[in-house]
Formats: sequence, structure tokens, C-alpha cells
Amino acid sequence: MNRAIRCLAVIFVALGVLSLALDALGRTAPERPDPTIQAAVDALVTDNATAASAAIPATFRQDEGYTPARVGGLLLRPTGDCSGPDVLPADFAPVCKRHDLGYDLLRVAERHEGRLPGSARRAVDAQLDRGLAELCATRPTVAGRLDCRVWAAVAALGVGLNSARQHWSTPGRESSRSWASLGAAVTSVLCGAALLALLTRRAAAWTRPSSSAVGAQVLRRANLGWLVRAGAVLAGLFPSHLPHPAPVQAVTVLAFLAVAEPLARRLARRRVRRRVRGQAAIAAGLGLGAAGAVAWEIGQQNGIRRSAGMLPTEPRHWFVVAALVGLGVLLPRALRSVGRTAARRWRPIVAVVAAGSVLTAAAPAQAAPTASRAASVSDDVLLTPSPVGAVRSYAAIRPGEDLTARAERAADSLVAAGGLTRHHVVLMLPTGSGWVDPAAVSGLEDRFGADVAEVGIQSTSVPSWVAFLAQRGAAAAGARALYAAVEDRIAALPVGTRPQLHVWGESLGATSGQAIFSAPAAGHDARTAVCSVLWVGSPGGHRSGLTHETLVSNPTDPVVHTSLRSVVVPPGDGRPWLPVVSLVQSGVDFVSSRSGPVGTGHVYGPDQVAALQTC
Repeated sequence: MNRAIRCLAVIFVALGVLSLALDALGRTAPERPDPTIQAAVDALVTDNATAASAAIPATFRQDEGYTPARVGGLLLRPTGDCSGPDVLPADFAPVCKRHDLGYDLLRVAERHEGRLPGSARRAVDAQLDRGLAELCATRPTVAGRLDCRVWAAVAALGVGLNSARQHWSTPGRESSRSWASLGAAVTSVLCGAALLALLTRRAAAWTRPSSSAVGAQVLRRANLGWLVRAGAVLAGLFPSHLPHPAPVQAVTVLAFLAVAEPLARRLARRRVRRRVRGQAAIAAGLGLGAAGAVAWEIGQQNGIRRSAGMLPTEPRHWFVVAALVGLGVLLPRALRSVGRTAARRWRPIVAVVAAGSVLTAAAPAQAAPTASRAASVSDDVLLTPSPVGAVRSYAAIRPGEDLTARAERAADSLVAAGGLTRHHVVLMLPTGSGWVDPAAVSGLEDRFGADVAEVGIQSTSVPSWVAFLAQRGAAAAGARALYAAVEDRIAALPVGTRPQLHVWGESLGATSGQAIFSAPAAGHDARTAVCSVLWVGSPGGHRSGLTHETLVSNPTDPVVHTSLRSVVVPPGDGRPWLPVVSLVQSGVDFVSSRSGPVGTGHVYGPDQVAALQTC
């Protein structure tokens, strides 16, 4: 039974921590209320069907696919229904359909980036509760009213608990993270109940240990391994050049703990066998020192966030970090414990997990917020029409097509669209996946208007870091092929009508673009034929040495500034530094390099093209 108690305790804690962490990560950003939808919701929840019908925007039918109908004085969704148990009374349907309309209004606001505050969902839920109570009051008999109120309470409780679980955010399709959080919470509670039952059976055999016995246990378990683990946690939290999201921060801490664990286990064998003078003072000093180090690291990270134009971290951020680290430490132990006890005590574990799964699937959750967003321009920016009339040409990978044929296709498309009649032609050299920064395209067209043509090809289809390590040659060959194809067509024009040719490359695109000028066969021609080049976030800060060459880099861009020298040499910019640790944290910066605002990390805005020189 002792082993079963330990197993259930570890599962209970691990799943509880997982549930809280996923729940905190699932909270939505601050709302930006849509006054039109807010007015419609306000009218709906005050039971003013006429005012609500007039306040609903004309685009509602296009958004939701139906027109609200008035039935019995209620404005509702005609195809709505009561979600929850099938045994709910049939006359609940109109009130439920009105509630569905209220939720649809919240979704429309979210879809148009006008998310309503949590009070709007509370008001819609309160109207459901109120409407069901009024309906039950019309039942002719006492038994009928009592039965109605019981089912009304069930429906209202299910809706209320679900809304509270989702933090009163916009209802939408249930996300996997939301279901995982709910499943972990339900299973954790059931594990806790089973654990309580086992502990109750053992309560009679337990005696309360004395304080001296507790102290002896602590001293017997004290070892240097815990000091090593504490140092690993502090190393994982050590500030770097960029702010790290909570999951990235937690994984970093777990990585340092994993590296330090073998040493910690070796030192753990050296236990304290006897009382050491000043034991309490030493323990207090170490605890205060660790707390001070953590406070300093948090302050440093908040300073990094402020310098990047971001708000300081909230307590929720550090709770998520602690929860995920705790889960990463506890989960392997939970799995080992389950494995040890499964042979003899598998039935209670299976019963608890199965019950949790059933209750999770049957939960009256409507949804977790995953509102649809407007599609953002990404890899295919050069395949979409220009709003200012500039020429855009891009050749993506086609099966069986080599780089030369692809470059010729892009150049032909450029000519067919009238690109060579523009004053500026820019070779847009993408990252590994073929991604072209929409901010750069926007900046070029803001600067030159319709008098610019942008052309690019997709040389590889793997992530940029994979291409940098394994397919750099293909990216360079693609850049040279595109240059040769476009330059051939420009050279065929009369001298006085030729456009200025520029080269733009970001990240891997900068590295591949520099190969245009370093290749022996084309080096001389390219240096004289190209008007100017602009490298954005060039890895290692490398250049080509051209006269009209500009490198744009953010001070915190790890792609540009990370160097192996930082293993033993401080960067010299006044930022905190530790040997080895700072290099590892700089490596973690690569993961977060595009998660900050414009001007931080590897995120560049439209103003990058202001540095492009002209002839």
C-alpha cells in the first residue's frame, strides 16, 4: 500500500501542476471591445429583442451564416440547441437558442479583432440562468416547478463552470490545450480522492513524528546534490539578450537540470552523518542567497523586457515556469512509480484514469477560445498583388524542376509583368523555407511605390537553420541562378533604359546572396552590375565588401551577434555574463528571436529598407 500511496501522490501532484500550467498558458490577451457588438449584447441581455435586432451588424449573416429570428418575443439562433444532457426539458430550447446567439455575437467580435471583456460572457450566461428561472415559474404544479428548477440548475451550473474554466473568454472550438488541462485536472482530482481513501485506511497506524525526528530526517537526507541542482536552476534563469517566453524558460531550466543531474547524483552519496555546528545558519544563508539570486535574475529579465518595449513579467509567467519545471521533474518519477506498481496494483490506476477520461469527454464544456483570425501574409507575399501597383514575382519549388529552370521561370514572370520597366529591381533572397519578410516588401513599396519590382525563388524547403547547416550550397546556387537569369534580361535592354538592380537578403538569404559576389565565375560581373545590396540579420555579421553595401542588425539579434568566443570572453556590452552559461542562453535566444516586438531579436520592420542605397 505504501507504494500505491506514493504512486498516486506523484500522479496527483504532476497532473495538478500540468493542469494549472496549461490553464495559465491558455489565458487570452487583453480585450479590445467592439462597440457595435457590445451594444448588441447589451440589448440582448436586457431582453429587448427589438433593440438587439436593430443593433446586430449587417455583416453578421456573412460571418455566422444565418439571420437571428424572433420567436415568442425572444431573439435567438434558429438552429441552436441546448448543449449538455439530452434529458433537459424540451421547452428549454428557446432560452438556450438565445444563449447561443449571445455566444455567436462574442465570436463575431473576436473574429474582427474586437474581443469583448469577460463581463459580456457573464451577462449572457446570467441571462440564461434568469430565463430558465422565469420559464420554471410558469409550470402549473409544485412538482413540475421543482423538477424544472433542478434541471435549470444543472444547465446553469455546467455553463457557469465551463465559462469560469475558460476565464470568461470568447467561446470557440475546443483547443487541445484546453482539453488537456481539463483532463489533467479531472484525473488529478480523482487521484487525490483515491489517495485520500488510502491515507484514511492507514491513518490509524500512523503517529505524529516529533520535531527531533523530522530534523533527523532532514539532516540525513541533506547532500551536496541539492546544491548542484539549485545552481542548475539559477543557470537556467540567468538573463540573456532577449526575453524568453515561459515555456522556453522552463525548458532551459530543465535542460540545465538534466546536465547537472549525474553530478548531483554522485554528490548525493555524501550525506551529512552528524550535526554540523551552525547548520541552521548555513541553511538560512544558502536559502537567502538563492532567493536573492532569483530576485536579481527576475529584475534583469524585466529590464531586458523594458528595453525591448515590453511589459515586465507578471507573476503568472513565473508560476508557469515553476509549474512546467516541476512537471518535468515529477513526470519521469511518476512514470517510474506507475511502472513499479502496475504489476500488482494496476486496477485502481486504470480505474482512476478511465474515470477521468470519461468525465472529461462528458464535460459540458462548450469550447476554449480559438477564434479565427484574418490570414496573415507570409511565405507567399510575392504571390499576392501589390496594393500600390508594384511588380511581384516568385517561383516556388515544383517537382522535377532544377534551380536554373526555376530562376528562369521567375525572370520570365518578372518580364511578363513589366518588372523591367520599373526604376528599381530587387532580388529578394529568402530564408530556408522560402519565406520572404512581408515587412521588407512593404518597406520597399512604401519607399518606391509602383516604381519597384521584387523577384525571388524558393531554393530549399526546410527550416532556415537546417538549410544553413546542411543545404547552404543549394541556397547559394539558387541565389546565383536568380541573379544570372535577371541580369541576362537586364543586360539585353538598351543602356539608358536599364533599371537599377539591388540585392536584399535576410538571415540565410544574406549568406546565400553573398555567394553571388564570391563565386569566381560571376564575381566581377556581379560587383559591377549590381547597384547596391542590403543584408538584414546576416549570420555572424558577415559582409561582401562592396562599396554600396549595408548591413542592418538589431543589437539583440542572436543570429548576428552570437559567437563561440562568449564561452570564455565577455561580450563587452555591459550585460551579465557567465562562462558557458551565457553561450547556452544565447543559443536559447535563437528560439525566441522572432517572438518579440519589431527592433528586437531577429524581427525587423519596414524601416529596414531605408538603408538600401541607390545609384
